[in-house]
Amino acid sequence: MITQQVISVTDLRTKTAQILDSLRGMKYIFVNNKPKSVIMDIKYYEAFQKEMKQNALIKETEYAEKHGKRFSKVETLMKDLLA
Repeated sequence: MITQQVISVTDLRTKTAQILDSLRGMKYIFVNNKPKSVIMDIKYYEAFQKEMKQNALIKETEYAEKHGKRFSKVETLMKDLLA
């Protein structure tokens, strides 16, 4: 992990507004020098969610193809992948 990606829980408690205002991407929150949680800005979170959804749909498609299943509406699947 890169030092710039780490926030101590003490810093988060005492500098919450400053940390949230400057937050870009994702940071790890450490408690007693051990990673405990993650905090991320909303744009990063939304992009992360979109990527997770796309990955899940790709896996569903691969599974369906492997087991001989077909999608009746390819347009709907593509819209979901690109949403």
